[in-house]
Amino acid sequence: MTKRQAGTGGCWAGPKHYSLRLLPALYGGIHLSAWDSMFGTDAETILWRCSAIVIMTGCPLFCALAFTLGKLLEVRKRDGMLDTGTLVFCMWCLLLSYVAARVYIVAEAFISLYAVPIGVYWTPDWVEMLPHL
Repeated sequence: MTKRQAGTGGCWAGPKHYSLRLLPALYGGIHLSAWDSMFGTDAETILWRCSAIVIMTGCPLFCALAFTLGKLLEVRKRDGMLDTGTLVFCMWCLLLSYVAARVYIVAEAFISLYAVPIGVYWTPDWVEMLPHL
C-alpha cells in the first residue's frame, strides 16, 4: 500500500517536499525584515507587509489545503458526493494572492528606487584609492 493509498499525506509528505514549505517561508521572512523600512507612501508600506506575510504563509497553507482536499476527496468518493468547490475556490484564491504578492515584492523593489536617500549616490572615499584595471 502506497502513502497516497494509506492516507498519510500523499505527495505533500516526506522530506523531499519540505522545501516547498520552507523556502517560500524563508523568502517571505527575509522580506518581513524590512517591516520598519521607509517606503514612498503608507499604501506601499502596507502592501509590502501584507505581501511578505502572504508569501511566508502561502505555501504552507496551500499544502494544508491540498492535504485536506485529498482527504475530502477520499471520503466523498467513498460516500458518492464530490462537492469540494469551496475548498478548491480557497486554493485558487490563495494561489492567485501568492502570485500577486510575489509580483508586488519584485515590482516594489524597483519602484522604491525613486525615493532613496541622496547618500545612496555618494561614492565612498576609499573607492578612489583602489587602482582601476
